[in-house]
Amino acid sequence: TAQDDDVGGAFAAQRAPDDPDLVLEPAELKKFATYCRAKCSPRLTEETSRALAAEYVAIRQSVKQQTAEAGGRKHQAIPITVRQLEALVRIAEALAKMRLSNDVDQADIDEAIRLFKVSTMAAAKTRAVGPNADLRFLADDQRIAVQNAEAFLKQRLPPGSDATRVKLIDEGIALGHTDYALRRAINVMLSRTELTEYDRARKLRRAR
Repeated sequence: TAQDDDVGGAFAAQRAPDDPDLVLEPAELKKFATYCRAKCSPRLTEETSRALAAEYVAIRQSVKQQTAEAGGRKHQAIPITVRQLEALVRIAEALAKMRLSNDVDQADIDEAIRLFKVSTMAAAKTRAVGPNADLRFLADDQRIAVQNAEAFLKQRLPPGSDATRVKLIDEGIALGHTDYALRRAINVMLSRTELTEYDRARKLRRAR
């Protein structure tokens, strides 16, 4: 609205968005976000495009190496595709927009990469914090896939029985489950203490 533009413009003129002491109330933040969306459309420069592409290639190579060490593509923890590159571009542009800048700079690229690694990459390697904690942020089809994988694990591993992690994942993949869904399901069950690990996490035992 015109009123939001007036408030956002006055705010932007008085306080720099990157002011380390800046604290916004929710209503102010909403108005400022509206102002940012309306007033600037930052884009990657040729330099930052090359920098982001180089970071993306490095991430893909790292994941490819980890996948090879884990036993091949079927053990890939998370796919790194063009969709992730598009997400990185959107994050970097959003960061620049918060600064009311028309260009994405290297600091935006660095922060976009950091956020990607902390959220997407780390989530593939760590357990859920609590029961179903990390399922809340999955798309519907991913959440259903994880729940189906969990149903397979419970059927395959009755309480008191055990099996190697690799064998469970291989059997699940043979039945049509994805490696990603199976690993997520295992992590969820570990977080609920329904599964326990032993033998350096190579084996899993169904506790309950």
